[in-house]
Amino acid sequence: MTKKRIMIIDDHLMVGQSLAHLLQTMDNDIETFALGSIADLNDELQQGSEYDLILLDYEMPKMNGLDGLKLLKKNYPNQIMGMISGITDITIIRECIEKGAIGWIPKSMSGDPLIHAIRLMAENVQFIPSEFIFKLREVEDRWHQFDGAEKDVAQQIADGLTDKEIAAQLKLPVRTVQHHVSTILKKTESENRVKFALSFAL
Repeated sequence: MTKKRIMIIDDHLMVGQSLAHLLQTMDNDIETFALGSIADLNDELQQGSEYDLILLDYEMPKMNGLDGLKLLKKNYPNQIMGMISGITDITIIRECIEKGAIGWIPKSMSGDPLIHAIRLMAENVQFIPSEFIFKLREVEDRWHQFDGAEKDVAQQIADGLTDKEIAAQLKLPVRTVQHHVSTILKKTESENRVKFALSFAL
């Protein structure tokens, strides 16, 4: 059996190396590597290095995991990449999956479940812990009530933008934005945009 090549990117290189060593100790059928930045990884990929799975830490100083994911997916669209993080913010997890991550591994995960998750992802099978799947479905159900334009405006409201700021971001007339805001608040039975933001920015 050919060993699965797993690359771990963590700005705390000792942490990444420790995880790589742990994984290889637990499973002889994987070969693990660790680097400390997206830039170092990009250099490796440019030189032709190939991996069955790249795990990106979300919280990195110069370029976070999401920005790194978007950059790498643009340059290497066929490379399988997943996220590993201590973050439990479902909106961040959702965005990473939408931008091409094959899955999300909590840093609290260990032992056989961790190996199982990594092997699934290395086979291009999506992995998201069950507690996150429930929250993701709940978010999807809530946002499903909006049409395309409303969804864009609703996201900006949830991010705390004013009508003028939303209009500038989406290149829409302010009156159109105001109409969408009114419709969104009615649909969600939110008294005001602050209560909407608290409910939808999980």
